[in-house]
Amino acid sequence: MPNHPVVHAPARSDAPAVFSAPGRVGLGTDSHPFGPGEPLVLGGLTVEGAPRLVGHSDGDVALHAVADALLGAAGLGDLGRLFPADSRTPVGIDSRVLLGAAAEKVRSAGWRPVNVDMTIVAARPRLGQLLPQMAVSIAAILGLDAGAVNVKASTGNLGGSEGAGRSISANRHRLAGTDRRRRRGGRGMTIQLHDTMAGAARELVPLEPGHVRVYSCGPTVYGPAHVGNFRSFLFADLLVRYLRYKGLRVTWVMNITDVDDKIIKAARAEGVSIGEVSERYRELFLADVGTLRMTVPDVMPRATEHIRRWST
Repeated sequence: MPNHPVVHAPARSDAPAVFSAPGRVGLGTDSHPFGPGEPLVLGGLTVEGAPRLVGHSDGDVALHAVADALLGAAGLGDLGRLFPADSRTPVGIDSRVLLGAAAEKVRSAGWRPVNVDMTIVAARPRLGQLLPQMAVSIAAILGLDAGAVNVKASTGNLGGSEGAGRSISANRHRLAGTDRRRRRGGRGMTIQLHDTMAGAARELVPLEPGHVRVYSCGPTVYGPAHVGNFRSFLFADLLVRYLRYKGLRVTWVMNITDVDDKIIKAARAEGVSIGEVSERYRELFLADVGTLRMTVPDVMPRATEHIRRWST
């Protein structure tokens, strides 16, 4: 049985007709060997029962290839320079966070992703049924329609370490375009938001010209999020998408409340740590985000990461 998957993910960013500059195409490639333990993380999905890929992060070669293609299309280096595999980057970091950061860097430089075409090379596991979900997951991270992302798979025909089942690799092409006309018009446009304290609509004036920072409350991860919870999450997503559509740079922060009475009670009942309970439902929340094709926030701090600072 082969043990090593390979993913090839070309990514392209295109400029629509309204753009005054031509599009650019980037190519990203990544490969990781299988290691001990599980699960496999690939294309933003967790594949239970499949061995994990070895890496400083969670080893998601598909998202790494996409990030490299995107950065390459914009002439912004590569993922390794943005997130070095050393103490500056947390071990086991979620690759969705890495791709989201790469996309924000590209947008800040005046480019935006348009579409992605990727090939994953892996003799195992069989990926056919997972490819549509991967496309939805990647599209959600990049703020694209699912139809703008195409994910294919190949077994490698027994060639190389991928075909022998010792690794997985990914290659991706990505198209990115600039919207100079929209950016020029952005300085003179007016966006109004309702000020609940004043009870009136007010013009949005960023503290930093061209850069809007959005903070929204995220889930308390003691159980699955329900439709009522996602109403507020989707509203924030809609606001962020609209601001970016208008040519503004947006940094979106959504907190994760990963400790409270319900989480502690559940952990005691199950005989596990608070972290195990909160991480289980955090992963479920992110899976639901992908299913709903929401944009993944740029930063998702956990309450437990900051409690000590708050209490001193």
